[in-house]
Amino acid sequence: MIDSNYQRTMARLLNAYNGGDFDAFLRELADNVRFRSPLAGETAGGHSGVRHLLSTARDRLRLRRLETGPAFQNQAQIAMDVVGTAEAPGGGTLSLNIILVVEFAENGLIQEVRFFWDPKPLLPHLGG
Repeated sequence: MIDSNYQRTMARLLNAYNGGDFDAFLRELADNVRFRSPLAGETAGGHSGVRHLLSTARDRLRLRRLETGPAFQNQAQIAMDVVGTAEAPGGGTLSLNIILVVEFAENGLIQEVRFFWDPKPLLPHLGG
């Protein structure tokens, strides 16, 4: 079972992303937060780095919506399946499977997010 405070934080975070409200998204993060994607080699640190990462996800990758699936908790970390919906150039949508591993600080803010995803569905649309 997931701690209800963590569940509420994640719900606010995803609602903020889905609504394009980056300020609300950043309010759920510690000042020194790190976002890392070990498989894709992407890293962002601090609020300004995360804001840039969010802009890239929404503008370049056209990732418009995130929805949660099953989640598991281990102390102050949760692992969560997320399905991302991206707009395909020329119409239609692409579905991306993402695994988030989120670590919370003692104050309840998110201090680290590791995300694992396969970019192959997007590559033909990005010229890769």
